[in-house]
Amino acid sequence: GVTWEWASDGLVRVDSLTDLVVDPTDDDVLYAGGIDGVHKSTDGGASWRLSDRGFRVELPDVVALATTSDGQTLFAATRGSAVYRSLDAGETWEWVNAGLKNYQARDVLVDPSDDNVVYLATYGGVYKSTDKGSTWRLASNGLYSPFIEQLAATPDGNHVYASTADHGLYHGQPSASTGATFPTAALQLAPEPTH
Repeated sequence: GVTWEWASDGLVRVDSLTDLVVDPTDDDVLYAGGIDGVHKSTDGGASWRLSDRGFRVELPDVVALATTSDGQTLFAATRGSAVYRSLDAGETWEWVNAGLKNYQARDVLVDPSDDNVVYLATYGGVYKSTDKGSTWRLASNGLYSPFIEQLAATPDGNHVYASTADHGLYHGQPSASTGATFPTAALQLAPEPTH
């Protein structure tokens, strides 16, 4: 980070980029998400090309990207409540919304310990998939707020964290049977002002 150089050649709308991920198996392969979809670079960002085969709308408005540990499966969450999946390193995309409600998506996270487990932050709560995005179920037990902004997980996948737009941070405990439970005791609220 001491010096920087321009790495946006081929990006269509550089003013609307929202997320960037690097292939875990190849440092030269990057993906950038934005209003016009997903761009892919195979030369460390020296050049980019639009990777939008399979997106259902012209401007999908991708807000978050995630990749599995082998770099072959990618997820793109959109502001328009759709989730797309690529099984071929971003060459083609498919719509994978089975079980999801029509809520705006905010973030997507692949479990660091299991490529089949994916979490989705939406303005309707947290959703979880245990089959690499093919189906989803609500995983918001214990959450006071449905407005989930971001997700994070520990490397072993035993702890999931969710930040909200209005009630702070939650600590979740994943479960194969219930999705994820966020104990109410983990809610971090500012203390009430004293008068």
